[in-house]
Amino acid sequence: MKNLDLSNQDLYEVDFSDIKYKDLETLDISNNKIYMLLSEQIKGLDNITSINASNNPLSVIPKNIDRLQKLRYLDISNCQLTSLPSSILQLDSLLNQGEIKLNNNRFNLPPELEKNSSGYSIVKYILREDKTSLNECKMILLGDGDVGKTAIVNRLTSNKYIAGTKMTRGIDINAWRIQSEMKTIKIGIWDFGGQEIMHAMHQFFMTKRSIYLLVLDARRENDVRVENWLKLIRAFGGDSPTILVVNKCDDGNYVPDTNKLLLKYNLVKIIHTSCKENLGIDELKETILELLGRVSHIHDQVPVTWLNIKDKVRELTKNYISLDEFSNLCDLSEVSEYQEKIRLLNLLNDLGVLFNYGSEENPDETNILNPKWLTGAIYKILNSSIVFKQSGKIKLEEIKNILVDSNLYPEHKHKMILGMMEKFELCYYNDSNKFYYIPDTFPPSEPLIQKQFQGSLQIDIQYDYLPMSIMSRFIVKSHILNKNDYYWKNGTVLINDLTEALILQDHVEKKISIKIKGATESKRRLLNIILQYFEEIHNSISNLKKRTLVNVPNRPGIKIQLEHLYQLEILGEKYWIPEGMKEKINIKEILSGFPLRQEIENAFKNNDLQRLITLRDHKKEGLERLKAKDAIIREKANQYASKKIIPYKLLLVVGFIILIYSIFIFGWDKMEPITWVISVSITLLLLFTNNYLLPNIIRNKIYNQEFLALSSLYDFDHLELEKLATEIKEVEHKVSLLEN
Repeated sequence: MKNLDLSNQDLYEVDFSDIKYKDLETLDISNNKIYMLLSEQIKGLDNITSINASNNPLSVIPKNIDRLQKLRYLDISNCQLTSLPSSILQLDSLLNQGEIKLNNNRFNLPPELEKNSSGYSIVKYILREDKTSLNECKMILLGDGDVGKTAIVNRLTSNKYIAGTKMTRGIDINAWRIQSEMKTIKIGIWDFGGQEIMHAMHQFFMTKRSIYLLVLDARRENDVRVENWLKLIRAFGGDSPTILVVNKCDDGNYVPDTNKLLLKYNLVKIIHTSCKENLGIDELKETILELLGRVSHIHDQVPVTWLNIKDKVRELTKNYISLDEFSNLCDLSEVSEYQEKIRLLNLLNDLGVLFNYGSEENPDETNILNPKWLTGAIYKILNSSIVFKQSGKIKLEEIKNILVDSNLYPEHKHKMILGMMEKFELCYYNDSNKFYYIPDTFPPSEPLIQKQFQGSLQIDIQYDYLPMSIMSRFIVKSHILNKNDYYWKNGTVLINDLTEALILQDHVEKKISIKIKGATESKRRLLNIILQYFEEIHNSISNLKKRTLVNVPNRPGIKIQLEHLYQLEILGEKYWIPEGMKEKINIKEILSGFPLRQEIENAFKNNDLQRLITLRDHKKEGLERLKAKDAIIREKANQYASKKIIPYKLLLVVGFIILIYSIFIFGWDKMEPITWVISVSITLLLLFTNNYLLPNIIRNKIYNQEFLALSSLYDFDHLELEKLATEIKEVEHKVSLLEN
C-alpha cells in the first residue's frame, strides 16, 4: 500500500507504527479531530513523501519527525500548533526542495513573514528563542477638517480639552501608552488633516496593521459622506477594525444608519462623543482597550533584536535614511539576512516608525523617519499661491519661496521632496520646460472640447467608490501622451498615432469616462494603453469595486459590461439584446474599436513579467550581498587557518633539519640504529612536500571550525545562500514561461 486517504473520518488518533505501513508514500489525515501525533505513531512511515494533516486540532508534532527523511510535502495548516520540534530542521528534502504549509496556526507570526517567506524561513523563525511580544500598533484618525480629531486625541492621551485648536496641517503623530491585560501597549496615533487636497497623499500612510477611528461632525454629516470615508478605509486599510466616532454630539443630532453600517463595513462600534463636555470618551477608551485584546497582530512574537533596532531607528534625529543605512543598522544588531531585514522594514512601516513607499518585495531606497516633516512640506506646496497662479506648475528653484524655513527644509532637500511627490504620483516632471506638474492643483475648469468627441467610442469605468487619487495618478502616469497641455483637475486629453482620447472624471456619478476618436486599429492601441494605466492604479488599491461599461452607439443610457461582451464573443454569439433595448446588437461591431481580449491579457501579462523581473533582480541583489558576506567569512577563516597551521609546518621543517643533521653527523654507514628516525622523517618530508596531505588535513579542520564559528557570529546560514539561488532559478523559470 503506497497511498492512504483517511480524511474526513472523525478520527481522534492514528497509529502507523505497524510494519504494514513501511511502503506508504502519501498519507492524508486532514479534516479529522486528531489532537497530537506521538513518536510511536510514526515509526512505520520511513518511506513517506507526503503528509496532509491540515484542519485538525493538532497541537503536538512528534520530536522524532526527523526520521521521515524522504518527506517532501507536509501540510499542517489550520491546526492549533504553537511550537515545532527543533528536529524538523533535519528534514532537508522538505525544507529546501519540498513544501511545508504552516498557515493559520497559533504561532503568532508577523503577517510579513507569513505572506512572503518560504516554509524554511518560517520554521527557522518559529524555532528562534529570542522572541517577545510586540505590544504595539498604529491608530489612524480620519475625517473632514474641523470635526475635532485633534480634540479626540487630546482627550484620549491627557484627558484635556483645548478650545480653538488649530486645524491639522498634514499629519500629527502622538505616542499613547495604555495598559491592556497587564501589558503596556504603545499606540502611535496618526491624526490626518481633513483638507480634501491632502487625501491623495494620506492614502500612502494608511496601513493594514492599524486601528481606524473615523471622526464625524454631529452637526453636519450625511450617510453618503460617511460611506465614502468607510470605503476609503476599506480600500487602503483592508479589513482593519474601525470605530465610528460621532463627535460634537452636544451641539448636533446626526445619527447614522447604525444597522446598515455595522453590517456593510468592518465597524467595531459607533460611539457618540463630545470633547467639550467629556461625553463618550470613557466608552471610546474602553472600546479601544477591548479591541487591543482582539487584534492579534498587536501581540505578534518578534525577535528581541527587531525591537532593539526599532528603538534605535526611533532615536535617530534625521528626517530620512537610505536603505543601505537601515541595512547597516541591522548588521550592527546582528540581523544580517536580507529577507529578514525586509520583513523588519515592512513591520516598521506598518507601525509608522518609518515610511517606505516601495512594495513589500521591492522597497524604496529612501526611508522617511519623520512623516510630519515630509507631509508638512507637501502640504505647503499643494496649498501654495505660487502653484495656483501657475495653473498647477512649479520649478525646483521656486520651492525655496514656499519652504521658507531653511533650517527645517534646506535647499538641497527640495529635489528629494519633489522626488517623493513623484513617487507618490502627486506630480510629474517635464524635462522640456523644467516644470513639475501637480494634477491636484490644476484648474477645475474643463476646456470646450467635448463636442469634438461626439459620436466617438466611449466606455465608462463605474466605481462603487471613486478615490480622489485615481484621476490625478492617471494624469501623472499618462503625461507623456498629453496633447498640448490639455489637462485640468478632472480630465486630460491624450494623443497617439493621430488618435485622441478624452478622459473625464465625474465624482458625483463615481465614474471615469473614456472617449476615443480615430482609426479603428489606432483606437484599439490607445485604449489598450489607457486601460493598462488604470489597471496598474486599480491593482494598488485593495477591495476596489468597479465595472467597465461600453456605451452602445446612438443609444444614450444603454451600457453593457465589457467583460460580458467578451464572454459572449468567446461563446460564439454574434448578436445580443441588451437590457433596455428591443433590437439586437452586433457584438463584433460593438467590439471593433476595443482591444482584443488577448491583447488585454498580454498587457496584463507584461505587467506580471515586469513584476517578476523586478523581483528576480531584487533577489539577485540579495544573493550578491550573501555572497559578499560568505566571501568575507571564508577569507577570515582562511587567514585564521593559515596562521594556525604555521607551528605544524615549523615542526616538519625542524624534523627535516634533524634528518639532515643526523646524516651529516653519523654518515650513511652509521644510520642503521636510527633507521626508524629516517623513515619517519622522510614520511613527514613527503607529507610536507605534497601539501594536500597531512598539513592540509589539519588546516582544513581548523578552517571548518573557524568558518562555523564566524558564521554563527555573523548570523550567516550557508543554506540561505543556496535557497536564495534556488528561488532565483524558480523566478527565472516563471519569467521564461511568460516571455515565451
